[in-house]
Amino acid sequence: MAAATAIYDGLLRNVEDKDASLVYIQYLKYLRRTAPDARRALYGKARKDARATYHVGVAFARIELGEISEDRKSNVCDKVLQLNTNRLFKGSPGAAAAYLRYLVQQPDPNNTRSFCNSALTHLAGKDALGTGLSAALA
Repeated sequence: MAAATAIYDGLLRNVEDKDASLVYIQYLKYLRRTAPDARRALYGKARKDARATYHVGVAFARIELGEISEDRKSNVCDKVLQLNTNRLFKGSPGAAAAYLRYLVQQPDPNNTRSFCNSALTHLAGKDALGTGLSAALA
């Protein structure tokens, strides 16, 4: 376990100015199996890393959705995806599409409708429909 952790840490150090998202995602998947408590700390580190994209947050939310109990499941996933969309990658159509995919699966259509209205308003100049929001509804 220590050897694999050293390899992932080395990869994160060596990915200088490039996108480190894939390394973070694979590291999260590894920690899901070996050290579930450490994955939240890694996600916190990834959120602060400028080399990580919204994909890390989406992967973390999916891992959390599959790992935690039913009563807390949607709350944690919702908070992570909201943070991912609203604060970290503000204006990112991909992050908005991932959050919309999650909302469509939830039983509350009011949240979905509200998010669609605000997302389309904020992303109007960024070709939002061409980058994934319409695909999320399909």
